[in-house]
Amino acid sequence: MRVATERSYNTICQRCRVRAVARPPLSRRIWSLAGSIPSISSRDERKTVKSVIKPKIRAPVWHQIRSATFSAKQSKRTLQELQQRKAALLGPPDVMASESEVEKLLKDCAILASQIAQSLPKAPELPSKEQGNPAAALLGIDRGGGQNPAVQPPSDPNQTKELIEGLSNLAYEIVIHPHVFFSELVLRHYVTLQAHLRRPESYPEIFTLYANKPLPRPNTKPVKFRKPNPRQAKFAIPPSVAALALKTTMSVKDLELALAIIETSYALPAFRRSKVIRKALLPGAALTLTPLAAYAVAARVSADSIAGDGYLSTEVAFAGILTYVSFTGMLGFVALTTANDQMERVTWVPGTPLRERWLREDERAAIDKVAGAWGFKNPLRRGEEEGEEWEALRNWIARKGMILDKESLMPGMN
Repeated sequence: MRVATERSYNTICQRCRVRAVARPPLSRRIWSLAGSIPSISSRDERKTVKSVIKPKIRAPVWHQIRSATFSAKQSKRTLQELQQRKAALLGPPDVMASESEVEKLLKDCAILASQIAQSLPKAPELPSKEQGNPAAALLGIDRGGGQNPAVQPPSDPNQTKELIEGLSNLAYEIVIHPHVFFSELVLRHYVTLQAHLRRPESYPEIFTLYANKPLPRPNTKPVKFRKPNPRQAKFAIPPSVAALALKTTMSVKDLELALAIIETSYALPAFRRSKVIRKALLPGAALTLTPLAAYAVAARVSADSIAGDGYLSTEVAFAGILTYVSFTGMLGFVALTTANDQMERVTWVPGTPLRERWLREDERAAIDKVAGAWGFKNPLRRGEEEGEEWEALRNWIARKGMILDKESLMPGMN
């Protein structure tokens, strides 16, 4: 093997010199690898040793990205198929559409919306200092992990806009159709679809329709409908759906639309009733059974006691247990309803009942998110916002029985 001379050795960079000095000769490495390989036949010996010492080549970054790239023609064809399915599903008059088929159709629309959203062109990143450096390319340095711009070619903005418009209108027409039962799963699919497309303009109308859309009467032909009660808990907008809708609206910077979403979801009586069922039903049932459990425990304690009258012991033990449970539960409720560590900019007006604070906490938290998104991000500059839009938000919050930027709770004022 030819050995590098001193002159040619100095031309090697410092990094390669360290590798060249630290690594043993190739023959020694091959024999050490061969010693660790189990015995094999002479016929496959060369092939096996070659496969063992073959270095692992790192796949380029663009091969790690999903192979299914965005295609405007394919998406347009898929949209046409979805429209045909919608026409076939909602075509027959005076017949309710199959609930499972409607949910499946909206789910497929949401999947197409997700593909369109992921394929939208992003802003190109500025090249780093190491990109274009031959030494970095030879040494395999990959600090930026930049993607190949040829992986997802930029699509035509007009075609993408037409796809978004057509898919959004398709989902809207399905939901508002009178022969479509508006279930919670249909609502979730619709909100997710519009969130992918960044089209939250129809959220307040759809939330209102979810609680007020006429319900079909069973076993009637032609189909007859009845008017629902929008104050029932089953017509409340799920918290996760309302949170996604509000997040999408804040991303497009539409204050009026964000307030309308809060009005049609968190602020409705159905949402508060749903919260009572979800979070207060089980503790309430336990509280109702507390006297029975306390009396049973008191009777057992008096039976084991040898001091005094058994009936008197039962009454004293029952009163003590009931007093302890009631007092502890009262303290826990007061601590839960008066906690303000989660409040950033929006707080309650003094004198607000504790029950109302607990019932409307989700509404206050949503308003707090909106105020934080439209105000200054620096906590030291809170309260300095100006403008007609900000004053309208402050007045709207005041009509809700809340205070925006209470002075005593601001940083440095307590």
